[in-house]
Amino acid sequence: MANQIVEYKKFTFGDLDETMIQTIHETIAKDCTEPQFRLFMTIAKSLGANPLLNEIYPTVYSGKLTPQFGIGFYVTQARKHKDYRGYDVQLVHENDEFSMHQEKDEGDERYYTVIDKHSWGFPRGKIIGCYAFAYREGFKPFSVVMGIEEVDHLRNSNIGMQKAMWNNNTGDMFKKHISKRALSAGFGLGFDDEELSGDTGGNEPYVRKEINPEADPVIITEPVTKTTKTRASEAAGAVEAEVTPIDEVAERKVVNGTIKAKLKELGITTDAAILDYMNTNMKAATPDSPTLAERKTLLKFIEKQIADKSDELEP
Repeated sequence: MANQIVEYKKFTFGDLDETMIQTIHETIAKDCTEPQFRLFMTIAKSLGANPLLNEIYPTVYSGKLTPQFGIGFYVTQARKHKDYRGYDVQLVHENDEFSMHQEKDEGDERYYTVIDKHSWGFPRGKIIGCYAFAYREGFKPFSVVMGIEEVDHLRNSNIGMQKAMWNNNTGDMFKKHISKRALSAGFGLGFDDEELSGDTGGNEPYVRKEINPEADPVIITEPVTKTTKTRASEAAGAVEAEVTPIDEVAERKVVNGTIKAKLKELGITTDAAILDYMNTNMKAATPDSPTLAERKTLLKFIEKQIADKSDELEP
């Protein structure tokens, strides 16, 4: 009987051993190719997100890998901040009595939402919106408000599982979606559900090659680079796949998150302020798509500004 033999390079992840990692690939990451799976696990490891705890999981559609993060991971990361004071999220239904307005925080010139009234009885009717607040000591609440139409692209997704989850559990999915945004804004969480190119296989499913017991095992030992084929692909007779370098993708996500967190220390929190700061201080050859090296240079500049600011405050 033919056996499927895949030996993974030692890739420890906390308490996960190689057998557990292979199990992850064969269950929640079964749609991932070998390059995509290594990319997914590298991102998970760099962020400390455990796939077995539903903190991170992969989705693959049309050859594109998108790491998805569970709400529990957002809360865990937010709790690491000593000034974390929780979060709140509520659905708004068509029969609710609801009104709100915006106010501006004079301290950081950031707008935030104030709920004037939200009361309801039953039946509440259809869901028409949702709002969430992330609370951080010393700051006005970080708020996100969305109408139901703003998640129509998720409810009508071409990804079957995503579409089913959003339509079968609309309220729960809507609350999780908006809570993630509020927590991310409030605590500068440097990760997001981002589409990554794992191969160019199009819509064709990836099938691992069955090999005989006597044959040499497929050993994945080297990191995948943009012009390198994995031995798994070679064994299957696959053409060379163009993939994003694993280490660079993971590092870029970490650097982006660090930049956001450091800018908050300088009091730069709004999207507009962050964009203005980056346009002014980052010397990028292509402003719309700065390289990893250019991002690192900006990070060093920000850290120097923070250090200079600290020196000014010392007596």
